[in-house]
Amino acid sequence: MNRYSWHYKYPLDIEKMRIAAKAFIGEHDFIGFASSGFSVKTTVREIYSLDVDKNGDISHANTVAAEMLEVENLLYNMVRIIAGTLVFVGGGKINPNDMTDIINSKDRERAGITAPPQGLCLKEVYY
Repeated sequence: MNRYSWHYKYPLDIEKMRIAAKAFIGEHDFIGFASSGFSVKTTVREIYSLDVDKNGDISHANTVAAEMLEVENLLYNMVRIIAGTLVFVGGGKINPNDMTDIINSKDRERAGITAPPQGLCLKEVYY
């Protein structure tokens, strides 16, 4: 399963992750959630929907699904950084109530890690 999932060996608080996820919904400058090396005119993006859900148990490791629907123009590694940040929230490294301040700070250092690509997949594209 290591090709298709991110093994995070610590317990995750899904409720805290859900609280933090709500802060991402709406139009924000996501410069703090982008890797360097991109070339776009603006880093303002809009997330219409973001949900975190626990999907069972695999070998005593939590399987967590974060679904983003109708995200307008992703930045480079934006989804991976948001996922890593939500995992840090669930693991108690970031307070979910600080998420709005972290987004508004536009500071990459305040966000979580960049999640590995394993386990992330594109489900659907809307035009």
